[in-house]
Amino acid sequence: MSQETQNNKALFIHLSALSNLFIPLGNLIFPIVLWQAFKKEGAFVDHHGKEAVNFNLSFFIYSIVIIIVFIASLLGVIFNSFQMNELNNPDQVFEILFSSGGILFSLFLLILLGIFKFILIILAAIKAGQGELYRYPLTIRFIK
Repeated sequence: MSQETQNNKALFIHLSALSNLFIPLGNLIFPIVLWQAFKKEGAFVDHHGKEAVNFNLSFFIYSIVIIIVFIASLLGVIFNSFQMNELNNPDQVFEILFSSGGILFSLFLLILLGIFKFILIILAAIKAGQGELYRYPLTIRFIK
């Protein structure tokens, strides 16, 4: 198989992670399926497939942790406001809901994580298209 074909397949594996914009969990499913389909076609494609799968699994776990913190903060604020009986005034509901730093920080982290993930996927796809090996930062190496 030509190097250009391997580059294109590796690029496609990385870009397949963007499918989660349209399909829930597409960022996990499509890179795994494509990597399994193409990994025997060369070490270059295998390397990029492993990187894409590890990266998307890692960032899925990071997102779940942030969502758990968000839900815990939200429930804490809601239960706290029930105890204070301040839910009768609609103006105070908004104030109570966003008074917790955990809620805003969690939302900020989720947005930042999404932007960071998008940039890294594009960067990895570019590197793969150019025939360079790429390793994602902040990635847990589940598959070696």
